[in-house]
Amino acid sequence: MRVLVGPAVVLLATAACSDQRARVELASEARDSAGIRIVENVRPPDGTRLGWRVDSVPLLSIGALEGEDPYLLHQVRDATRLSDGRIVVANRGSQELRVFDGSGVHLATWGGSGEGPGEFNSLVAIAGWQGDSVVAWYSQRERLSVFDRDGNFGRTMIPGDPGDGRDTPEEVSADGTILVSRSGPGGSTIEDGLRRGERLYEVADAEGVITASLGASPGSESYLSTSGNMMMMMTLPFFRSVRTAVWAGRFVVAPKRRL
Repeated sequence: MRVLVGPAVVLLATAACSDQRARVELASEARDSAGIRIVENVRPPDGTRLGWRVDSVPLLSIGALEGEDPYLLHQVRDATRLSDGRIVVANRGSQELRVFDGSGVHLATWGGSGEGPGEFNSLVAIAGWQGDSVVAWYSQRERLSVFDRDGNFGRTMIPGDPGDGRDTPEEVSADGTILVSRSGPGGSTIEDGLRRGERLYEVADAEGVITASLGASPGSESYLSTSGNMMMMMTLPFFRSVRTAVWAGRFVVAPKRRL
């Protein structure tokens, strides 16, 4: 689970059928008081706030500085828990999915570095999938590979229409729906070299076919530097971006905005 804190605008969309889909905006309010600008986040509706807090003491710690290789984690990008309590860790340093039991003991390793079925060349994230299987996305966030609960490779897919632009998987829901995004036509140059384009967000089914559009959202900021024939795109400290998550059967799209 990923917890997102402090977005100025949050868009919620259900990952169910189109007649059940809803869109809610939670925006901030800004006002002046004696020459001082005050920004206040609107209180979310009753019943929508999470009723728990993150404890300061971990229940389980996986990994070690010294020891057997499966416990020497490197560039961990994500993790997910299966229904039987096993924890699958996406270890990008070795392009592997490492499986641990509920007490942190290593049980198995799936995948590996390569171009073959069930292998990865740029492991990004992992999530639970329908039927208690697991889906991992890789290769610059374009491809999804599905494994069953025992680590057997099932299939690989590229969501969306390859002829209609590059779709990037962002989030996966346990019911098999996928949140994807692509570069949009909009955007603006905020200052000299500072740019922020748009992202179009869509929902795909378990076969990767687009079923609904959630519309456009501001994307991430970048800085374009040119010198002669050289062009370089750079990220900036504290740059504005967009975050996504799955929450209560809905996909969350949360762009950061400066008020």
